Amino acid sequence: MAFKTKKNFNRMLKGNLSQNQLDFFAKPLPKKETSLKLDTPVEEVIIRLQKLQSKEDFLKFCYINRFHLSFDLLYRLTILKLRNENNQENSAKIFKIEEFRKKIMKNTLITDQAIAQSLILGEKRIKEILNKSHDPEIVEKKIGEDRVNVSCFWVVLFASLVAWEKKNSIEGQLESIETYQKLLNIKKIFEKSDRHQNLLANELKVIQKQLLQEGKKEILEIDVESMRGLKLLVTQLEKLPSGSYGPLLESVIEIYKTNFFKIFGMETGSLQKQYTPFVPVKIKTMSKLIKIQQKN
Repeated sequence: MAFKTKKNFNRMLKGNLSQNQLDFFAKPLPKKETSLKLDTPVEEVIIRLQKLQSKEDFLKFCYINRFHLSFDLLYRLTILKLRNENNQENSAKIFKIEEFRKKIMKNTLITDQAIAQSLILGEKRIKEILNKSHDPEIVEKKIGEDRVNVSCFWVVLFASLVAWEKKNSIEGQLESIETYQKLLNIKKIFEKSDRHQNLLANELKVIQKQLLQEGKKEILEIDVESMRGLKLLVTQLEKLPSGSYGPLLESVIEIYKTNFFKIFGMETGSLQKQYTPFVPVKIKTMSKLIKIQQKN
C-alpha cells in the first residue's frame, strides 16, 4: 500500500505528524538516493542506511524503501548485537547497533502512521456496515474515496475473510455464519465497484485474484512494481496484531515468495526462516477480526 506521490503522502500524514516532520519531505532526496531494487540484499540495505547522516535523508530513505525495512532486517541487527555481547570491549558497538535499530523502528513508525490510522478507520467502517444496512449504495460510500482508505478497507475486509476461511478449515464449521455471509456480501459489492477497484493498490488486486478462490492454485502474471507493493504490504502487516492480521500475512508471504521465484529464478533472501534463529511462532489462534459481527 504505497503512496504514489509525495503530495498524497503529505496529505495523508497531516493531523498525525508535526509540521517539522512534514517538512522533512519538502526537500528532494539527493539523486543518488533512489529506490533500491527488489532483490537488494538485506546487508546492502543496512549499509545504505548507515551512510545517511541527516535525519531528513534517513526518514526519506525509509519512506522510499519502506518495503525493505522488514522484521528480517531487524532480526539481523539483533543477531549482530547478541554476537558482541560476550565481549565487554564491544559495549560501544553494542550501543550503536541498538540505537541504529531504534532509529529504523522510529522512522518506520512515522512513515506508517497514516496507514495505521486508515486501518483503524477501516475496521470501524466495516463494523458500521455489519450493524446497519447492507444496501450496495451505502456499502460503497463506506469503502472510501481515496487510494489509501480504499486499500486499507480491503486489507481489513480480506483479513477478516481469510481468518474465517482458516477457522472453517480447522474446525469444519463456521460460527456466526450470518456475519461471515455479510462479509462475503461486502466483498462482492467491493469487487463490482469499478470506481473502488480503480483506486485499489495493484498488489491488492493480485492478492484478490489469488485468495479465496475455492482451492484454485492459479499463478498470475505480476510485474516488479506490484511485487514491490506485495513486499511493502508484508512489512506493514508484520507490525500489526498477529491475532487479527496473521492469517492474511501468511497468505501474502506465500504469494510473494512464489512470484519472486517465478520472476528471479531463486528464493527470496528475506522472509526465509532459516536466515535467523528468531523463527516467528506459527499462528495457531483464531483472528480477532472474526469477532467482528453485527449487533442483535
